[in-house]
Amino acid sequence: MHPQRLRSPRLAALAAHVPNDAQIADIGADHALLPCHLAALGRITQAVAVDIRPQALALARRNAQRWAVADRVAVRDGDGLSALSPGDADTIVVAGMGGPRIAEILERGPTVLARVRRLVLGPQSAAWQLRSWLRSAGWGLRAEQLVQEGDHHYLVLVAEPGQPNEAYLNVRAGGVDLSDDMLMMLGPRLVARQDPRLAAYWRPTLTRWADTLDALGAAPRSSNVARREAFVAARLYRVQRALETIGAALDQPAEASPWGAV
Repeated sequence: MHPQRLRSPRLAALAAHVPNDAQIADIGADHALLPCHLAALGRITQAVAVDIRPQALALARRNAQRWAVADRVAVRDGDGLSALSPGDADTIVVAGMGGPRIAEILERGPTVLARVRRLVLGPQSAAWQLRSWLRSAGWGLRAEQLVQEGDHHYLVLVAEPGQPNEAYLNVRAGGVDLSDDMLMMLGPRLVARQDPRLAAYWRPTLTRWADTLDALGAAPRSSNVARREAFVAARLYRVQRALETIGAALDQPAEASPWGAV
């Protein structure tokens, strides 16, 4: 692959949110395709590609050499932000992990984050937990994007310091005000523009929750099982109804509930 081309729509979406002339750190960089691509285009001044896996680090160094960007892309062995010093990066990219794991990585690097002006994040599960951490830590959610790659939909979040509540104010879906918790779950920026890909993005999660309900229904009864069953059923019901509200505003046909009547 030529370094100036990214075949992955997911990586291309992440790259699009990196500011020009940024100093970036790509945490969990894998083969360092993203920083090498941005360096080859002249979009960034320098990059640090961080990973903890020896094979990924070796391939990252090989790519940086092969594409003649090793003078701008440093490859470091490390766990999360511990591989960085304050000032190494003004933009941090973390993608390909679950939302709780990304939040944990960010939580453990306060001195590094103090010098960062943008986070570009790609949570692959439980994005609402990452949104919650960003808000509580004082990061404003500036953008949310859904992108399709193959049969999967991926989410990109962009956050900057300050105004952590702004994205959640005066958001309506089909004329209906959604609760703060539901905006955290679905994404306030996606809801505000009534993103037509929301239903497809959520479908695997709703199906997984429905499967969990089936398993709980077949489990031996206990107070813990009953509480868990009620929690999952309520969450599944609320998300489905919110998605139906957004779909109605878009004049999309409502999908049949994957778990039957609720």
